Amino acid sequence: MQDDVYSTSPGALKPAAAPSDSDRFAPLELGRCFDLAWHRTTEQLSVGVWLTLMGVLALCLAAIPLLGPVALAGFSIAGLRFVQRRAQVSDLFAGFSRFLPVLVAGVFMGFSYLALLLAGYVPIFLATRPGMVGGGSGAFAATLVLLSLSYGFLLIALAAVYWLHGRWILVYALIIERHYGAFRALQTSWRITQPYQWRLLFLSFVGFTTAVAGTYLCGVGLLFTFPLSLAIQGAVVHQFFGADDGKPTSDGAAPEATGRTVPEAGPYGS
Repeated sequence: MQDDVYSTSPGALKPAAAPSDSDRFAPLELGRCFDLAWHRTTEQLSVGVWLTLMGVLALCLAAIPLLGPVALAGFSIAGLRFVQRRAQVSDLFAGFSRFLPVLVAGVFMGFSYLALLLAGYVPIFLATRPGMVGGGSGAFAATLVLLSLSYGFLLIALAAVYWLHGRWILVYALIIERHYGAFRALQTSWRITQPYQWRLLFLSFVGFTTAVAGTYLCGVGLLFTFPLSLAIQGAVVHQFFGADDGKPTSDGAAPEATGRTVPEAGPYGS
């Protein structure tokens, strides 16, 4: 009997598998992050100044209980949109649009950072207690050794905080931009950033020290270093979200389209 060439195979009737989270993210290039951050900051100096001035207000809100994580979430969104050349001052308060999941994720991350810092301070507290080192000729040397070791533990704790920040750098953007729940955003960011964790540790450290460096010169430097720090973080999220078209940063290209989608089979990996 001749086979029916028009028949449909059973496998063809099966629906296509839903794309995983990793299919909707793109890889990270360290040099591209710095290139984007620098050029976007120098292109939009006036926007950066406004973001800095209003960022002070957002930091004041962060001091209010339960508003801290929500206020800080806006910095992630402002950095992302700053890199996309569509930043507005209102982006600093974008966390209020998804108040509850942002609050839950922020509290979880905040307690994690605090636990690491407290663990780093415990050895210093113990080393400086009266009577911790007995008297005698070697007491001073023993105290110096204990303090050196204690501050070493503190540096390790600070490095761990930067590392955690890098692993969770996508959380607020996932919640606000892609409407993820709090714990799904935490899990997804942790998984997606795993191949790049040491690069992100370096980026987190550079971003923080860049912002702190602006406090010199009577704080005037913050008008440049604060938006640059935002842009470094925003460039990371911008790349992971697959919105970077790879064009040279100095070509004066138009802003990327807001609704640009990432190919489902886009690259992801180390």
